[in-house]
Amino acid sequence: DDEDAATYPGAPEECGSETDSNCDGSIGDDDADGDGSIACEDCNDADATIFPDAPEACDGIDNDCDDEIDEGIPATILYLDEDGDGYGTADVTIETCEDVLDFVTLDGDCNDADPDIHPGATEECGEDVDRNCDGSTGDEDVDEDGVIACEDCDDNNPDAFPDAEEFCDGADNDCDGEIDEGLTSYTLYYDGDGDGYGLEAGSLVTCFDVEEGYVESGDDCDDEDAATYPGAPEECGSEVDRNCDGGLDDDDADGDGSIACDDCDDTDEDSYPGAPEVCDGYDNDCNGEIDDGLDFISHYLDEDDDGWGDEDESVFTCDEEIPGFSTESGDCDDTDADINPDAAEVCDALDNNCDGETDEGLDVTTHYLDEDDDGWGTEEVVLVVCDEEVDGFTTSLGDCDDTDADTHPYADESCADLVDHNCDGEVGDGDADGDGVSACDDC
Repeated sequence: DDEDAATYPGAPEECGSETDSNCDGSIGDDDADGDGSIACEDCNDADATIFPDAPEACDGIDNDCDDEIDEGIPATILYLDEDGDGYGTADVTIETCEDVLDFVTLDGDCNDADPDIHPGATEECGEDVDRNCDGSTGDEDVDEDGVIACEDCDDNNPDAFPDAEEFCDGADNDCDGEIDEGLTSYTLYYDGDGDGYGLEAGSLVTCFDVEEGYVESGDDCDDEDAATYPGAPEECGSEVDRNCDGGLDDDDADGDGSIACDDCDDTDEDSYPGAPEVCDGYDNDCNGEIDDGLDFISHYLDEDDDGWGDEDESVFTCDEEIPGFSTESGDCDDTDADINPDAAEVCDALDNNCDGETDEGLDVTTHYLDEDDDGWGTEEVVLVVCDEEVDGFTTSLGDCDDTDADTHPYADESCADLVDHNCDGEVGDGDADGDGVSACDDC
């Protein structure tokens, strides 16, 4: 309506008016686009995606009717990529939240008229062209690391070449396409207020164990206030949770009768000033000491569960009992339940009762070496032990030839040889008793 100066595209719509003041095709109370907002309250009643409080989208339009376009949407710097190789130059840039034809997010192209030249391109050995934009041609060795540019992943870094040792520097030292791989990683947290505590949301995983502005703890509840951090002193009457325990100074979160600023642990009803100290590893009475005033005793590791522990493996605590431990020490073998100071000594060549002696107090027997296994031995090797039987030994002494099982006391004599088979000092045809009968025929 070119006869009404109050009617033009974008003019304010008058709610209740029968006039289409903003030339959008509807009067004030209409909802032409069906987006739930009437025309006089809608900045574009012809588009259902545009209305007050609509989500802002990256489309170059004021979607939420706040007179701002694409606000709150992160913008990205894009670089002109004339040769279409995926890399642009910083000579022509735009900042936008939209994808733009012929613009890319990667820069560094040293020749944007040749798609075969860009960072990451393969260098051709022998060619006098810097294809990967590292500042050198194929056969040069700019960084003097012993590897020519066409075989080096970064010819400007002497610490980067194929098979180099990877170390923590934020670079691909060994040219395998990975950065700082195989190194120990640390999680650090940004500490904005310098109180020694950072926020979980500000975490950084790095191979450096120290980064300026970062700390090891991410438990801070307010990283803009240096007086607020875990363990900070509470201020009675303050409306700030100084120690990050989730409660205010005058709260009594655990219901133990002590407010947070007076309580050393307002999450534990058993901890408050004047509380009885119990054996639990906590400062129950808030005096700064743990388990003070209680009786402490030594407990000894009892791996074999025989009631006796190893005096070299002990803990000193107020607990009366600890699983796997005993209050009695002196076990000399805590892997064998049959060995302890109360055990009976048995014949096994072990110190069963842990008195420092082996097989003491037991009956012993003398055993003689019996090499020919005829039941008779010699004094060549003698064992005096508590064992009733010992392999290769006998308790009978008197064998005169321990290499012949047919020779021993009470063996039968043979008249056919000159051997003393029965170890009586005479050979078979002798007559030791002078009765006229030879040894082999005499009983």
